[in-house]
Amino acid sequence: MTMREKSTRLLSRENILGCLAGVCIVVVLFAVKPGSSRSKIRHMDPQIVAFDPSSFDFGKVFQAEHIKHEFKLVNRSTNEIRVLALRSSCQCTLIEKELAGKIIAPKGFLRVPVDFQTSSQRGPGGANVEALLESQGQRYYAKAFINAYVDADFEFEPRSLNFGAIKVGEKATQAIKLVPRALQDLTVKQPESNGALKVSLSTNIAGSSSKVFELNVTIHAPSVRFSQVFSTVLSVETSSKRVPVLIIPVSAVISPELEIAPDIIVLSGKATSGETRLTIRTFQASRVLHTVVTKSKISKEVPVTADPSGSEETWDLTHVRRIGNSFLAGAERIDFDLEVRNGTAPTEARSVSVQVKSL
Repeated sequence: MTMREKSTRLLSRENILGCLAGVCIVVVLFAVKPGSSRSKIRHMDPQIVAFDPSSFDFGKVFQAEHIKHEFKLVNRSTNEIRVLALRSSCQCTLIEKELAGKIIAPKGFLRVPVDFQTSSQRGPGGANVEALLESQGQRYYAKAFINAYVDADFEFEPRSLNFGAIKVGEKATQAIKLVPRALQDLTVKQPESNGALKVSLSTNIAGSSSKVFELNVTIHAPSVRFSQVFSTVLSVETSSKRVPVLIIPVSAVISPELEIAPDIIVLSGKATSGETRLTIRTFQASRVLHTVVTKSKISKEVPVTADPSGSEETWDLTHVRRIGNSFLAGAERIDFDLEVRNGTAPTEARSVSVQVKSL
């Protein structure tokens, strides 16, 4: 064998050994490197950790009940496992917060009590119970399921009333139907009317083959100066021991016939330069006839500049006006007179005032 052949063979052997050594080093580093991405993987592995049982069915239960079950969170590995977090997928399911941080011994288990609150639910329902755990730099995820069929004393729809936008002085009515289920001899007490709400109760409504209660709720929009949210609750007493009082949210947005913004003009100092912008909104098509400024009890009609966004010509519902501050300096108020078209009825006069203050 020539010297060149020996050198080539030696180099080849060293290269091979060097590559093998390099592979071994890479493998070892990948396996033990604590910050590697593999150590952050979250996965479900029932061979390592799992809930026992993986699901539980409470069967048929009633409303307003607190029913309990205890799962076992089992560590099937030979290493300790630490509980990082426990949670449920529904507020109706409560889990002890003190369990977070607990260590589950190898081949051991942790008791996980679960409190399921049926509240006013009805029909089939349930929730997930989830656990996040860590062992040897790896994270594990375990899940269990709870199910129940809530046999309601009664059902009602809708569960809340939203009247949407209504005008001052308008009336609107919505109905709530209550149908007996588990409690066939259900009785319902006539709710008391509350301010803007008037409530009437009737039974055996048309088209129903069984006993059905119907609550007719009428809102009479009270007087307001500016648009505002009306919010209250309707309390309905029943003969159900589990749901003796039914709470139904009621809401609406009440808007005045005329609304102006801002509702007060404040002029800084005695400066009269610039303009003040005011926006007038009406429900019916309207137009602005006069703009009058009152100073020292003397009224004076002033010219205004109409913003392009306001259109008297098209009888828009919004009028934007710009008034020179020189007209407002020293004034007590400014009045807008409007002509309002009320459907097919004759036009009517309306006015809205804004207070003026000077600093």
